[in-house]
Amino acid sequence: MKQGSFSRLTTLLGLAKSRKTSQQRQRNNRKLLIEGLEKREVFAAFAAGNLVVERIGAIGSSTTLAGGAAIAVFVDEFTTAAGQSGLSPVQSISLPTTVSSVAGSQRALVDSGSATSAGFLTRSVDGRFLVLPGVNAAPGTASVATAAGLDRVVGRIDVSGNVDTTTVLTGAFVGNNFRSVATTNGTDIWVAGTSSGTGSPTGGVWYTTFGGSTPTQLTTGPGAPAVGGGNARNVVVTSSGLYVSTGSTSLNGGPVALGVLQVGTGVPTTSGQSLTQLVNTSTTGTGTASPYDFAISNDGLTMYVADDRTIANGGGIQKFTRTSTANTFALAYAIGTGTGSTVGARSIAVDFSGANPIIVASTSEASLNRIIRLTDTGTQSGANATVVTVSTATANTIYRGVDFAPANAPVAPTLGTVSVNGGDTFLNPNQRSMLTSLVLNFSAPITVTSSDFSVENIGLVTAQTPVPLATSQIIVSGSGTNQITLRWGSGSGVNTRTGGVSGTDTSRGNSLADGNWRVTIRQTLVTGNNVYGNTSSEGFFRLYGDSNGDGRVDALDTNAMRAALGNALNAAFDFDGNGTTSTGVDTINFGSNNGKRRRSF
Repeated sequence: MKQGSFSRLTTLLGLAKSRKTSQQRQRNNRKLLIEGLEKREVFAAFAAGNLVVERIGAIGSSTTLAGGAAIAVFVDEFTTAAGQSGLSPVQSISLPTTVSSVAGSQRALVDSGSATSAGFLTRSVDGRFLVLPGVNAAPGTASVATAAGLDRVVGRIDVSGNVDTTTVLTGAFVGNNFRSVATTNGTDIWVAGTSSGTGSPTGGVWYTTFGGSTPTQLTTGPGAPAVGGGNARNVVVTSSGLYVSTGSTSLNGGPVALGVLQVGTGVPTTSGQSLTQLVNTSTTGTGTASPYDFAISNDGLTMYVADDRTIANGGGIQKFTRTSTANTFALAYAIGTGTGSTVGARSIAVDFSGANPIIVASTSEASLNRIIRLTDTGTQSGANATVVTVSTATANTIYRGVDFAPANAPVAPTLGTVSVNGGDTFLNPNQRSMLTSLVLNFSAPITVTSSDFSVENIGLVTAQTPVPLATSQIIVSGSGTNQITLRWGSGSGVNTRTGGVSGTDTSRGNSLADGNWRVTIRQTLVTGNNVYGNTSSEGFFRLYGDSNGDGRVDALDTNAMRAALGNALNAAFDFDGNGTTSTGVDTINFGSNNGKRRRSF
């Protein structure tokens, strides 16, 4: 064979081989892509009312929790059917384990298997998110809770199970435990923990925002009291306050008592906040108090604190109460963690919506700890409280934070049609001589009380500073349905009639006084417009004598008044509600309004 022919053949064979290799590579790439998609985890939406628990360690893992190395983190969801125990999770959400240092990227979120004060998951105040603490490190990283140079990371999980770990706490909790996270709305975030070194300033309570990397330290020391650089444990935020628990009396200058303190006033986001002692757990039980997580009732008068001392020493779930005029709480009683159980509790969540609070908590066993559930009926004190064990951790796992599952807030109903005098069929709906009721129709059932409404007279002939009815004068019916009817109780701004609103003859119900009126519904209860009577065209007014609702008292009304005298045919002219239109009170008031015209606006 000639050299040239051989070279050409080699070239052709090489091209064929190259094409084959390229085609094989493309097939392999497609295979890898398909496998990657198949292995990607897609989590289900949470079910409202379920429990969620932070678990450290994979089920079935042979990796022990001892030694403080980084361990993978999971969030387990459990049903909450009363009385059920020994449950398996309905789903488990895994947190990322791939380390990244790229700004804005998803970080790993792992935690120490042995740091008992870390890993406190909580639900946002608005109920839509879970947040939890962690470290941007690979599983197996030694002494992960105290290692320097590792980013502390906030994990956020929404109601659909989507995980985000882009929030980084640069400069916070250097060389020590990042313990807990709280948020009002998934955007505003507060964190707590401690730091290494005498006088080190990076512990305490910090504020940051979702996706941020430059948190603000709220409590800095030295000072008395101040958390900055100190041993802060669990941070809890409500719609009206920020609170933190501590297991240290020094707290970078102190002194403070072991227990729960309020941070600043309201819900602070700036540095320089002071602390106010609310609960002193040092005076409870025996031995050194050890308060961790806690929950505060909506009215701010009841607090449950998880203490990991033994039951014999006063640990478990401590119930504290106070009066509306008191600042500090007093111990009411302690609740045990189950029949025969001697250990305390660390994480706690409480559902205050019912007559008796429902409590869920994680217990403090060193291994195989439990998630427990109980209802506090006021008689649950003592070591043998009636407790249901929802789940027990398996070998090489531990339960940390516990709370209720996130859920999308229900969409508030919208205000639809409104009928002036719509609740009184005896009255011509067009007349405005009497204004005895207002019927508000909503797109869905709404639960309301009189305090959810403001009813104001804004001036009939000329504009005036709004004059509201007293809340006690607003009488509501239909709460819990789509249709709410408002009537009026006696008092200023109301034309009190003989029968009154509760009289058997509803034709004599009280009427609003003469005026243009405006009703405002509490905005949080409705979507969109919450006001009726902002424009004159809506017709929410009363002008005694206006029998056809045209906004004036004229000759047409005079003729109607004459026809009604001496009988009960037209209740709109019965000013005093005595059952008939008569000479005297009725005609005198009509005469005062004759020729009067309502203003437009």
